[in-house]
Amino acid sequence: MVLDLYQLYGLDREANEHDLGWKLSRLDSEMRIENRPQNDPQRKACEVAYGILSDPNNRRVYDESLARGEERSWHELEFLSDFGRFPRAEENVPRAAASSYQPPRPTATAPTPTYFMPPTSSAEVAPTRDFTSTVGINRELPSVSKRQNVKILDFVIYAVISGSIGVGADDDMGIGLVLAALVLFIYFVGCESWFGGTPAKLFNDMEVKNATTGKNLTLAEAARRNLWTLCSIVPGAGYLITLIWGLKLNDSMKKDPQHRGNHDKEVDAIVMMKDKS
Repeated sequence: MVLDLYQLYGLDREANEHDLGWKLSRLDSEMRIENRPQNDPQRKACEVAYGILSDPNNRRVYDESLARGEERSWHELEFLSDFGRFPRAEENVPRAAASSYQPPRPTATAPTPTYFMPPTSSAEVAPTRDFTSTVGINRELPSVSKRQNVKILDFVIYAVISGSIGVGADDDMGIGLVLAALVLFIYFVGCESWFGGTPAKLFNDMEVKNATTGKNLTLAEAARRNLWTLCSIVPGAGYLITLIWGLKLNDSMKKDPQHRGNHDKEVDAIVMMKDKS
């Protein structure tokens, strides 16, 4: 029978997708604060549950399968979380089995490797606790769509600023690129490090913080987080790279309980709504 995620995480079956996603996001925050890595078994399980129960379509497919008492493997739940449907017979391949890698045989000096085992009972899931000062634990997190809209607004504001000071209008292409890079760096990297967010983020009551310390990102961290944005200074190819990279990051945000994209996780950053209390 398919694993009952509601029972596993103590969730209300009548709750809406937003509330279910919030509780799973909170649980993931607690495990992150405990310094559990992203590939920790319980965090991986929480990520799969979030991908299913916080999405209306995925949840409907899962609920129907659960009601019918179908036999579903953990890998099929992973597939549902990723693609919005259960795999066909020829697609039912575990994530880790996608490569031809063969694990080494255990020897006297090499212990048997530990592989991810899906949870089978609520006892294997970390209990939730009440935190009052942990970064992001009691703060509203912006939706992926809101972050998308704010990023578009950022690019519009940047274009207006760069256009008003004549960036790119110089006959010397080299000088134009240098000026464009400088304005782009100050707008996205500098503002994020100095003020906790770009103008568009701050205007929409959003801020970017270090997920562990709650402080603003350093210039180096902000630059690494915005590397995909900085590619856009190169005419033509740079725009295409930024677009493709941005779509991939957007997909990674949708799959994370806290809407943290790969660029956020690389520097341990989290995007939150400002605390108005």
